[in-house]
Amino acid sequence: MSANLMQAVVSNLLAQTEHPYPDMRTLAQALTNAGQLQTGTVTGTGASLDVDTAGNPRVVIIVNATDIGAGVKISGMAGAYALKVLDTPAVSYANAMITLDTGKFTIGSDADLNGSGDTIVWMALI
Repeated sequence: MSANLMQAVVSNLLAQTEHPYPDMRTLAQALTNAGQLQTGTVTGTGASLDVDTAGNPRVVIIVNATDIGAGVKISGMAGAYALKVLDTPAVSYANAMITLDTGKFTIGSDADLNGSGDTIVWMALI
């Protein structure tokens, strides 16, 4: 999975006129207004994992390319809550997923999003 695929996901979200969840509309608006987009990959640890960014992330999308799980975090979401999507298909709004911090974001120890040795592709709007 590459950064180009993440950008295709962004384009698809922006092209939709109706969103099934209010957070998706918020996400699409945030993507439209974004000043900077950063992408990368990290290797999952199974424990909390800090990912440094050049600036303060407002929106983070992560995709576990190994086990097919995804998480979306928008700055207005409380604490470590994030929208979690699995291939089962299942969608949940769960805690201990992703936190946004100054100059970084942290991926929690959730096994679907951050399994030890898994490849995690990420995109952050700064």
